[in-house]
Amino acid sequence: MRYTGFLIRKIRLEKNWSQEGLCKGICAVSYLSKIEQGKAEASEEILKALFERLGTDWVIDEKLLSEGKKFIEEWYDAAFSDDFKKLPVFDEKFEKEYFYLKNSRFAIDVLVLKKFVSEEIVPIDEKLESCMDSRQLAFQRLFCGKFSEAQKLYPCALMYLRSGYADYEKGENYSALENLQKAYNLASEEGRTRVMLFSKLYITNCYSNICDIESMIRHGEIAKRIAAELSEPDLIETVDYNFAATKIEAGDFSGAYDYFSNLSEPSAPSLHKLAVCCEKLGRKEEALSAIEKEKEAKAETEELKKIADEACEIIKFRLGNENYLSDADYGKLLLEHFERCRKEMPIGYAKFHLPWVLEWYKANREYGKAFRLVCDFPQSFK
Repeated sequence: MRYTGFLIRKIRLEKNWSQEGLCKGICAVSYLSKIEQGKAEASEEILKALFERLGTDWVIDEKLLSEGKKFIEEWYDAAFSDDFKKLPVFDEKFEKEYFYLKNSRFAIDVLVLKKFVSEEIVPIDEKLESCMDSRQLAFQRLFCGKFSEAQKLYPCALMYLRSGYADYEKGENYSALENLQKAYNLASEEGRTRVMLFSKLYITNCYSNICDIESMIRHGEIAKRIAAELSEPDLIETVDYNFAATKIEAGDFSGAYDYFSNLSEPSAPSLHKLAVCCEKLGRKEEALSAIEKEKEAKAETEELKKIADEACEIIKFRLGNENYLSDADYGKLLLEHFERCRKEMPIGYAKFHLPWVLEWYKANREYGKAFRLVCDFPQSFK
């Protein structure tokens, strides 16, 4: 009702019409004023007449809108389940229905759902906030990165999952764990298994970041069981990959090597990790071979491929130059890559390269920088 009034007023002002000019012969000026303020719900006949005079298509057919409501709720359910396989951006049905839903009282819902699945989530025009219900406004706060407000407006598993993931990306592992555990608990009550799965996946990563290997494995195994139930083999592989990568950080290069060397179709990041293991185990030729294979290997995203390419170049530099710690070119390559990881990736990527950055600072007597880095990553030195 508020959005209908908002839209009528918006179009009227764009045309520079007075209220009297718009409603003449349709309704009283005072009634139009109430409609525009969202204080009165106009009849179908009056709305039809107003929108026709404004020259705007507006769906008011109740049978069509009833079907539209079922459709919208179906996609909200997919959104709250964080199920991108079902969300409208991937479904032809959405495009078929979109033409009339965007010109109906479900227009804000359409905006919300399209924003939710877009690659770059940005807020909806804040002028529309006065027309939003609590559910729509919770998503708007989510888009603005105001997670605590989103949780208060609509306390559900999805809001806590997105908040936890944002904390995880920033390296705020303990607040991430709190939000993610809340997301997992709520998801179990709501019956949203995919949210349970992703909550456990990020909980696993958080425990990896704080070097709590026992908890990482415990939660990771739960994530693998849920992934198996949902027939998500790729996510099972993700957990195993993270287990092996954490072994590298813990100094278990042989254990990590056993995993990465036995992959049938290794990705670019996996080949980078294999090269690290081989370097640490003194398998120089095998490390160089992994680096060459990495050039042709694929990654999940272009960004991950670029990160793996740069990381392999750093290893290749070390393997080809025994005095790499006194070579300014090596330091430049390493530090630029490290800063890229800190700025563009979840904090775990930078944390992985931390030992080599500290090695560089210590070798070049930049103890102040090394100390500040240790302060920035205190959980890595548990």
